[in-house]
Amino acid sequence: MCFACLLFLTVDARAELCGKERDEAKKMVYATIYLRTDVPTNDAVEPFIEIAPGGYSWDRLVTQAEEKARKKNKPSGVYWAFRPNDSVKWGKMTFDHETIIVWFEGVRDELKVRFVNINTLEDFENAFNRVFSRVPLQDEHPDWSTEVNKAISERRLIESMTKQQASCVTGKPLKIEDGREGAADVEVWQLRQDTGDRRGGKFPSSTGLPKTVKFVNDRLTTIEN
Repeated sequence: MCFACLLFLTVDARAELCGKERDEAKKMVYATIYLRTDVPTNDAVEPFIEIAPGGYSWDRLVTQAEEKARKKNKPSGVYWAFRPNDSVKWGKMTFDHETIIVWFEGVRDELKVRFVNINTLEDFENAFNRVFSRVPLQDEHPDWSTEVNKAISERRLIESMTKQQASCVTGKPLKIEDGREGAADVEVWQLRQDTGDRRGGKFPSSTGLPKTVKFVNDRLTTIEN
């Protein structure tokens, strides 16, 4: 009993990856990998997305940046340069207990992401898979139709896509409204239209996405530009 308690305390106190686990984590990101969602950045390349084993969010860090900028009467500087299926390459990885910061190089810009609550290699793998894919998204599901995968590769939405398939093009919706129409489950996504503040006007202001899309029983039925 005492040994079990000691073992629990030892594992809990470590609360970070050991040397071998860190090496394995580096192998996962030391390659060209692909984003599953849109991710914000800024000119200073600060991390704005927190990725945990159970999910990811940028709300807290983006809100902090916006509030700080508002007090100085300046733009937040946050912009959405990275879209689903964009490729990135590992640049630098730093460890601070259960937090890991990874600096990536993208095709047009640089990106930092923050992994949090990472106590084991399994935690890191689960968090990694929330936001990154080792292959282009259209190559990850050979069971999907050729038409759907071709549309994903071309960043296009087509009717009959599932929500999972559509998200490979849209990223995370700004807002989701769900309801019922008769016996059918209905979900309407409002999509990001503007990329926000951009470094020296380097990026187009429009995301190129439709304003809303509608799903009925998990199938895309309506695309409204």
